[in-house]
Amino acid sequence: MTEPATTNCLPSVNLELDSWIVEAQHGGESFSKIYQHFLPKIYNYVYYRIGHTEKTEDLVAEVFLAVAKHFKTFSGNSTYLSAWIYTIARNHINNFYRQKKRKTQIFFEPDEVMNIVAVDSEAFAKVEKNLQIHKIREAMQLLTEIDQEIIALQYFEGMDRHQIASIVGFSPGAVATRASRALKKLKGLLQQQAA
Repeated sequence: MTEPATTNCLPSVNLELDSWIVEAQHGGESFSKIYQHFLPKIYNYVYYRIGHTEKTEDLVAEVFLAVAKHFKTFSGNSTYLSAWIYTIARNHINNFYRQKKRKTQIFFEPDEVMNIVAVDSEAFAKVEKNLQIHKIREAMQLLTEIDQEIIALQYFEGMDRHQIASIVGFSPGAVATRASRALKKLKGLLQQQAA
């Protein structure tokens, strides 16, 4: 798998991270700081796309192995590092789905849900929340891969359209348009599910 190329024309957003990049590329100990900085963000991003804890952990490990393997070839500042790592994660997620060729599944039976509901109302609230999350995931699966990606980056990772554009390779305007259309479609799909 070819890792994304980087360039150096956007201003840096994190001077401390920039210093870690330089130190890590010269054999310093700062790669662990970079790893710690990005681990929760990449974990959440992969989890939102995969929806399974163990598989997420495996993919995140693969992502950071790829980052470590290719880190000396990275040229850019903290702005590009973020986009570069998210692009590597995106590639691993896409490979995962290509290999599996299946959609997210519910991992419990309806009878089990009713038994939980009968025992504990707090558990019922958790189950209800999980069912809502599952419905959203199920509806998201009906969107194109790129629309899923844009929604996940914008709403789960809190990125702006410029950051997303640098990851997915679209203009910021195209990202905004796709996000708007994808949200309308997702809302329609969720309303169809409710009917």
